[in-house]
Parts: sequence; structure tokens; C-alpha cells
Amino acid sequence: MSFPSLELVHLPLFKPIPEHTPDHERTYISYQRAAAVVKIYGMTAVDVLQFTPKFWNLHLDPIGTLDCAAYTLMTIQINLAGGTLAPFAGKHPQYRKLLDQILNFDISAQYLLTEVGHGLDAKNMETTATMLPNGEFDLHTPKPSGAKIMPPAAPVKGFPRVGIIFARLILSGEGRGIRPFITWLSDGEQMCNGVTAKLLPRRAASKPLDHAITTFTHVRLPQSALLGSLDKPKDMRKEFLLSIWRVRVGSLALPLQMISAMKRGVFVAGNIASDGTYWDQTRNLSPLSPSGLNTAPYCMHWPSSPFLTPMLKRASRLTSEILLNRYNMPPAKDPTSLLAKHEQGLLDELRGMTRIISGGHRGEDFDQLVLPRSQEFVEAMGHRIAYEAAIEAGVHSDLVALYEIWVILQDQGWFVQHTSLTRERMFQIEAERLSAVLPQLDTLLDASGAEPYCSAPIASQTSWDHFIDQLETKTGSRTTNIDLPRGGAML
Repeated sequence: MSFPSLELVHLPLFKPIPEHTPDHERTYISYQRAAAVVKIYGMTAVDVLQFTPKFWNLHLDPIGTLDCAAYTLMTIQINLAGGTLAPFAGKHPQYRKLLDQILNFDISAQYLLTEVGHGLDAKNMETTATMLPNGEFDLHTPKPSGAKIMPPAAPVKGFPRVGIIFARLILSGEGRGIRPFITWLSDGEQMCNGVTAKLLPRRAASKPLDHAITTFTHVRLPQSALLGSLDKPKDMRKEFLLSIWRVRVGSLALPLQMISAMKRGVFVAGNIASDGTYWDQTRNLSPLSPSGLNTAPYCMHWPSSPFLTPMLKRASRLTSEILLNRYNMPPAKDPTSLLAKHEQGLLDELRGMTRIISGGHRGEDFDQLVLPRSQEFVEAMGHRIAYEAAIEAGVHSDLVALYEIWVILQDQGWFVQHTSLTRERMFQIEAERLSAVLPQLDTLLDASGAEPYCSAPIASQTSWDHFIDQLETKTGSRTTNIDLPRGGAML
């Protein structure tokens, strides 16, 4: 599959940034990159609201792996800010120009929800938007714990900044729930009146981005800044969850970039193996020939990890909901497959234990016997779904078969106990399937489409030689011997 970003990846803007480049310059480059990618996609309100292939392809585009900061800016811009504004722009023409500017990245758009003192409990936020007698709103941060945290807010040259700010609507002294408000943060040169941004330090091992803590001091907003009505909702909690619905979209869209990241990793590892090179000096990789590389850990994580990563964090709760028949996952398309049998077998075991333990799902026995096994069940379910999705998507059958045996090897005991497979037969199958995949490695790597996006020096001998040539080099001509300490060997 090719992406529109192929037109950009060879441009100077997307070449690796020299290591000595200051953080503020790196950040500015990330904004330029984000804008370039968004512009080439030409996203519309329909794409954002109806989740067209173009919307998902933006999040799958491998160019996002070249600059995680740019990818962060893109998904905030399109999904969170653009996605929140789009439904209102469809009903009220006054918002359409702003939406077009956001979707074309002519301006930077941010999404300010969480506060210093309120992360997961954002429903308890402190920022207020009080309606004044003249119909305007007074946006205010009452105390430090109510400051918005993380989203960039400081001026960036050439990118006027607007924010979707969540605040408590106050009307005639009465709270009307949490609502989103359109608020200008900077004009690309200076902060807007009453808006203050304190830049946070760079996070370790991350691309530099101008994350900030943002406060509002009695910022006046026009009535049109409110996205929604002034009416008091019947259910404030439900209304709040509806107003932040794009967060749930983001929880699915963000992990998609892992697919491209893993493609790049597999491509680089596969190239090293197929070249038969050594690379001890870079990553402690021993000399490997194509016949000696076990590619299963690289190739086989690819389809499953993006699905499993967000799910495993909720493994205990999801398992409990399924056992209590409060929630059902999509059934297996082929119940006779080994991975489907594995998933069903683990579920049957958990249900069996649940029936005989005392105290129900809130009892001590449930905590000790069921919850510790929740993750392996969710993993089995994720592997089965990924396996079926790979088949349906037309992934090469030899790769799918290799993935299947890799999953089986993760729980050898269960398959020995419940199927005719022996451990010896499992390893024999793995060897057979590896032998089928390895001769096709170069072809499979080319088909991944990852090569244009791989800039790691170890990707090829040529790029490695160039990398070595560019390193700061120290040489000398001193001929005088330096006396070594006497009386013992130096370690």
C-alpha cells in the first residue's frame, strides 16, 4: 500500500535532523512537517466525521514514524480539534472557515482538556466560563491546579494558534456542565491577551515539542465561542462524555502508528539478516546468515501488538465483564481454528472457576484465581482476532501460518493438554514455516513499503559507511610513550 507522503519523504524537510540542532529549531521543523503532511491529504469535514479511509490512512502513514512530534501535532489537529468542531460547522456556517483552516493546517489547533490537578478525573476540572450580562463569556483559571497541562500553547512563527478549551459553563451563578469553547491562544508571534503558557521541559527520549501549562486570566470570549447550547443538560456526566467523544476515537487511531513503526523495524532487521552482515559495532548483533535468523519475534508481533497494547491495560475489567455476560466480543469466524479453540478453552476454564468460587466477582477468591489469568485470556482473544483479520486482509499465507505457530508456542502446555500437538511437533512446525518464509524475505520486505521511510544508519552498508564518515573524529600524532602505572595489571 502506498501513501500520499511518498511525495514528501525525499524532500529536504523530511531528511534526518542533525544532532546538534537546538530543540526550538527541531520543534519548528515538526510543525512544518505536520502541516506538509496534512495539506497533502486534503482532509475534509466528511473525512473527519465519517471516518473515511483517508482519515485512517493519515494515522497509518509511515511518515509519522519519522517524527513523533509531528505525528502528535497531526492527530491533535485533525481528530481532536477538527473532529470536535466539525459537527458544529455543519450546522453553523460561522465555523466553516475556521474548520477549513484547521483541516488544512493553516493554523495550529490544540485540545485543552486535562488540568494539573485533574487528569483522569477531568470531569472535576476547575476552569470556568462565566456568561456575562452582555452575552460574552469570562474564561478563567481560578487556581494553579486548574491550569491546562500538556497541549502546546506558546507562539510558533507562522502558525496562529487556536484551542478547543473545556470549561465549566456558569450562567447566572448556576453550573450548566462542561462545554468546549473556541479560544485563540496566540497570533503566531505573541500570546493573546489573558493567556499564559509556561513551557515544560523536554521529556526524556522524546522528540522535542513545546508542551506547556496554560492558564487563562479573565479572557473575554464572544458568545459564538461556545460549542453547544446554553441549556442545562439532564445528565451532565453523559453530556460531558459526548463532548469529549473524539478522545475515544484517538484511543483507536493513535496505536495505528505502531504498525508503521513495526514495519520499519522489521525492514531494517530483515535487511541486516539478508545481507549476512555483522553489525556488532552498533547493536551487538552477532554474524547472522539468512538461514540463521529467527524472524518470528519481529514479523509476528506486527499484526497483534497494535490491538493488544490498548486492550491489555483493561484486561482485568474486560474479562470480568465477559464472565458476567455484560459484554460480548465478536465471535470467532472459524471456531475450529487452533487459536479460536485456545481462546474458548481459556474462557471455559475461567467460567468454570467463577461458578465454584465464593464471594462472586467481588470476592477474594475471584481476585486470587481469576484476575491473575485475565491477561492471558485477553491476549488469546487478541491473537485470534489478529489472525482472522490477517487472513481477511490477504496477508501472505506463509506469514499468517508463522504467526499461528508463534502464538501456539507462547502457551505450549495448553496445546499439549488439549490438542494432539507435542512440544517436539510444535518446534518442527516452527522450523518448517520459518524455512518457507525466509527465502521470500526480500520480497516480503519490499512489499511492506517501509524502505522510503527508513533512515536508520544500519539499514544498509552504504548508509552505515556514510554515518561513520560523518562522526566527529579525533586523531593524533603524538609519539612519546605514556608511562603506565607499575605494580599491577590494568583492567
